[in-house]
Amino acid sequence: MDAFCKSFVPRWLTTTDAQVAALSAAIERIGPCDIVCHSQGGELALRAAAADPHRVRRVVALEPSGF
Repeated sequence: MDAFCKSFVPRWLTTTDAQVAALSAAIERIGPCDIVCHSQGGELALRAAAADPHRVRRVVALEPSGF
């Protein structure tokens, strides 16, 4: 079990706002786009899309968490 748990990716709850800001900056630079996200990325993608609905045409969220 210890070896298995070492393979987990930690979820840093204190960095969510910074991650959304980084994704929003990328969306602004890239321009209109579609976003595909999974798991923890679901909350990030949906928050970024909600903040800039004119640049994000659609979000495909696979097993999204949060939001």
